[in-house]
Amino acid sequence: MPFLKSKIENTHKVNRRYLIIAVASFAVIAFHAGNRSLWLDDLLTILFVERNAGISENLRRILSDAHSNPPGFYAIAYLWLRIAPYGTFWLKLPSIVFTSIGIYMCGKVAEKIKGERAGVFASLLAGTSLFLITEAANGFRSYGLLFLLSALLVWFYLKRMDRAKAEGLSDIIRYGLTMAALIYTHYFGCIVVLGFAIGDALLLLKRKISWKILISYAMAGLLFLPFLLYALPRVMNGLGSSDVPVPTVQTLESLILGIFSGHELLLACFLFAAVAFIARKTFPAATEDAGSGGRYFCLLLTGVCVFAISLAYIYCRYVGLDGKYMWTRYFISILPMALAVSAIGIDMVLASLNKTSFRAVFALLALLLGVRAIFSINAWSHQQPVPWEQAIDWIYEQHEAHEPGSYIMGHSEIMPYYLTHGGQRAALNVIDEWHFFNTGMEEAPWFRLYCFNSSEGAIQSLAEGYDLVDEKGEYKVLVYQRKAKEPQEQ
Repeated sequence: MPFLKSKIENTHKVNRRYLIIAVASFAVIAFHAGNRSLWLDDLLTILFVERNAGISENLRRILSDAHSNPPGFYAIAYLWLRIAPYGTFWLKLPSIVFTSIGIYMCGKVAEKIKGERAGVFASLLAGTSLFLITEAANGFRSYGLLFLLSALLVWFYLKRMDRAKAEGLSDIIRYGLTMAALIYTHYFGCIVVLGFAIGDALLLLKRKISWKILISYAMAGLLFLPFLLYALPRVMNGLGSSDVPVPTVQTLESLILGIFSGHELLLACFLFAAVAFIARKTFPAATEDAGSGGRYFCLLLTGVCVFAISLAYIYCRYVGLDGKYMWTRYFISILPMALAVSAIGIDMVLASLNKTSFRAVFALLALLLGVRAIFSINAWSHQQPVPWEQAIDWIYEQHEAHEPGSYIMGHSEIMPYYLTHGGQRAALNVIDEWHFFNTGMEEAPWFRLYCFNSSEGAIQSLAEGYDLVDEKGEYKVLVYQRKAKEPQEQ
């Protein structure tokens, strides 16, 4: 007998409700994504997989980041950068697609555990999650893929548990490969996998599942082992090396609310689902249609979320004394589980309502979430990030910027994508602040400097030998020209 008998038959079929929400989310994200420049980490991704570098150089750059990121997304970025048209939107498109598919899969996960109503809530919560849209979909980084793979891991886990004691080769391979892909995408994927492994260990002790599940974990471990042996010394050397403050209880509170996009209601529903399943006799109406399998899975997903947050907080607070592992975006790895449990909690709260009341409450909740998401996304899209693209395009339009003595002072390694439009136009001269400070004024070849987002120290030094001749304040560009030498007295 399967460990979980889903109430919904044919859950492998496409659900139009989830699909509509995912497509609508794709449209909203795509509309706003192209209006915002890439930020520093996105531009670093381009640097690591730059087209003008050879394969060996790309590999060297990717591996140089092994202390922070495994290479999974870089492999996709390497291929995508070589076929995508120029433009911020096109670079973000893979993340938007990954996120949209993940939104759909959130619905499938919640449906498998609790039913279609919970599935609709889960896809709606994911599709209106400002945290997901801003941190995962809106970037040329790994977080959109991380969200999708985390959702797929839960889905394949649930499908695997349909045949808990008779898993076939396809179950073992799909689950093992998904785990490997997850941990190759982000190191926090290892925490998620460890959480599921603990759950499986408990089931093995109770003889609820077959020992064959160990093959999936062995497969994932063996696939990740070569990179682990390379990366582990570098990761260990980087521990405690950042200047991020040690997290406090307020940091923890901000992190937890951030995962739920600041919705205290969703956090309350998440907690209610866990409490209701732990104390089933106290909430019989809410839990009667979930069954023992649904109870286990809901508590497992809750446990993985709590495990990941607690492990990161305890390490940063008491062991590493370094808060760099408490960045909210890392916890996109548990977002599918958190939203699925919240959706189940909402469904349980409304379980005692009749059909007419349920529809009214659902319509009101969908309206409130949708309106709040639209206003939040609109406000976010108008926030001014560092205007890389706009600043560089403005500089490029200036005739004097193309003269031999003109230079842009900024990040010389990460400007080329916007500067050359992905290799479609000639580059301009670029220096970084290090060269400015370490080159004598008399020897310096730069007569005119276009300074983008420069430090106070650079601006103060420029005042000694240069005149400010132009500026574009909204783009953080200051234009300096070397002062004319005063004639010497005879």
